[in-house]
Amino acid sequence: MLKKPSRITVVTHGGFFHPDDVFSVAVLKLLLEKFKLIRSRDLKYISEADYVVDVGGVYDPKKKRFDHHQEGGAGKRDNGIPYASFGLVWKEYGQKITGSEKVAALIDEMLVQPIDAMDNGKMIVRPIFGSVMPYTIEDMFFAYEAEVESDPSNPKIYDQIFAKVLDMALTVLRLEIKKAQHKVSDNQKVRKIYTAWQAQGGDPRLMILPSRTRFFAKDFPKLLFVVYKDANDHWSIKGVSAESDADTFARRKYFPAAWAGKKDAELASVTGVPDALFCHNGRFIAVAKSKKGALELARLALQ
Repeated sequence: MLKKPSRITVVTHGGFFHPDDVFSVAVLKLLLEKFKLIRSRDLKYISEADYVVDVGGVYDPKKKRFDHHQEGGAGKRDNGIPYASFGLVWKEYGQKITGSEKVAALIDEMLVQPIDAMDNGKMIVRPIFGSVMPYTIEDMFFAYEAEVESDPSNPKIYDQIFAKVLDMALTVLRLEIKKAQHKVSDNQKVRKIYTAWQAQGGDPRLMILPSRTRFFAKDFPKLLFVVYKDANDHWSIKGVSAESDADTFARRKYFPAAWAGKKDAELASVTGVPDALFCHNGRFIAVAKSKKGALELARLALQ
């Protein structure tokens, strides 16, 4: 009778946790689906494990060892952000999990690198309003310290909380992968629409889309405004993001200052477009009832 293969084991450190080790285990969960998780620093478990993350002092992907705490660390990206265990595991398996080098790179930039930087003590944001800082995934995880304080005699409390935050990490990772996959797919569709628009003699600074669609602004360097049908059955005109700017609302071109914050009859009077409905005070999006009205607003803004 054949002996059944032993269950795959994954080891990470015990005690309190950070997004780095939680997301490292989440990646392996997507990769392997089922395994036995051991949270320990015991060298016996580490030496016998199939996968080891964020503990053990070794980075060797061929041996499935993914730690970054050893002397000299485990390398840096071209932009200087050091790898933590999440980044090391993602570098090895991200493309396999997502099925796309581009999707894996998007996830690395948007989710993995901020966590790696934080785990290595590198600041990627600085406060501009006193001591106010963004609320991070780490802050959310650390909120569970309240559960530890309320049940200090429970020897399994950290493992119980780890299971909870692992579920959250899995949800975030799955959603971000799906979102990135959609964006890559949508970008290909937008490229075809934009190419056809230009072939018909359309202004390269403007593009019409059937609905709100995500795309990579850097792939359309001449594009300033996008017109699309919105969820309210109206037509929106949105300025294309200035991707190099730290301000998330920064645009390559804004609507005229005279339109800012105006709506309905007031905006129609200022623009001369009868069905103009709204222009955001930040001047990055405007709305009209019809496609014709939206295109007229866009053309006025381009002048």
